[in-house]
Amino acid sequence: MGILTYIFDSLEEHKNAVAIFVLLSYPTINAVYNLYFHPLSKHTGPKLWAASRLPLIYCLITGQLVKREKEFHEKYGDFFRLAPDEVSFASEEAWNDIYNFRKGHKRALRDKAYYVAPDANVDNIITTTDFRFHARIRGILSNSFTEASLKSQ
Repeated sequence: MGILTYIFDSLEEHKNAVAIFVLLSYPTINAVYNLYFHPLSKHTGPKLWAASRLPLIYCLITGQLVKREKEFHEKYGDFFRLAPDEVSFASEEAWNDIYNFRKGHKRALRDKAYYVAPDANVDNIITTTDFRFHARIRGILSNSFTEASLKSQ
């Protein structure tokens, strides 16, 4: 018990230094994990953006995100690691793979906190969380968005 008492007493004496160490070491350890051990670490992209979400947030706030993403796509190709847990794609095949409906796959649930009709208006195809309503309206509108229909417009 003597050694544990000594450790706790010394931690108590240096609690400010321990707090500063913990505050500084967590972001550093997290950045190292994101760069080298994260499941997305094998993908190319800017290292600073892969280490932390701060550059993405800064560009988002300053309105430069789209411009920077375009620059990165020119440099790294059709896909790159945009943030520690995000990959950006810029190809038609990726769009179809990600967003097209596939038989046997469940649709993603929509959170009612984000999908609300503005100013208590009626539900519509964009804001609904009811899959049956969405499917019915989509069926009605689907002929308007075929390739032939869009070309004729």
